[in-house]
Amino acid sequence: WRPWSCDLRLYSDADLKKCVEEKGYAKPEARGDSIMQFFNQYVQMRFGGLGNVAWGDKTVVFTNFGLTHSVWHDSDEEWRERVETGVYAKKLEGYDVGVWVFGPFMAAERESGCTAGRFRRFREIGEDKIKEDGWLGPVDWVGVSMALSAEMSTALDGMHVVGPSMKVLFHMAVHQICA
Repeated sequence: WRPWSCDLRLYSDADLKKCVEEKGYAKPEARGDSIMQFFNQYVQMRFGGLGNVAWGDKTVVFTNFGLTHSVWHDSDEEWRERVETGVYAKKLEGYDVGVWVFGPFMAAERESGCTAGRFRRFREIGEDKIKEDGWLGPVDWVGVSMALSAEMSTALDGMHVVGPSMKVLFHMAVHQICA
């Protein structure tokens, strides 16, 4: 797959092994809400299948800061306060490298607060502060997941997107730590 506006590097196992050994990374993991739990399964499968790797001690986390649940439960003001006070990342302290994953596209509005527009607004509220705090990204997964989000969601809810777009997300996220 090659988007018209850019090239997306697809990382082979050899590429991943070279990256973690040269940069001294421990096995990366994904944290956040239920969407990131699905993503973590894919991250663990890809990095776990590298065979004999000289893992380092530099910890890496990919996260969405539980944003889907925040969009569902929090007001704009509550999210803004969580971002400004650093509470959004408190449970993630102790990682050396953090990558913010933003998405997927919300195709179905399963819950009244979980809408694509509200999701985008929460990104706008937090983006500057999250970058200022040293997080890489955001890895914008919205466009990649838009076309297939209703058909490729595990709960057929337009939110828990897996399949091809999650594989693309993997390469986008790994690019943040390996490029």
